[in-house]
Amino acid sequence: MSASSVMLQFVALRIMRTSVMVWFSGQKKYFEFTAF
Repeated sequence: MSASSVMLQFVALRIMRTSVMVWFSGQKKYFEFTAF
């Protein structure tokens, strides 16, 4: 396992977590919007 592949995995994990959090906040906003 080279250092560059470890770094790549770490970056991919960060991006995945960020996109999931963005998706969840988007869903929350959508539900708040449709509640009214």
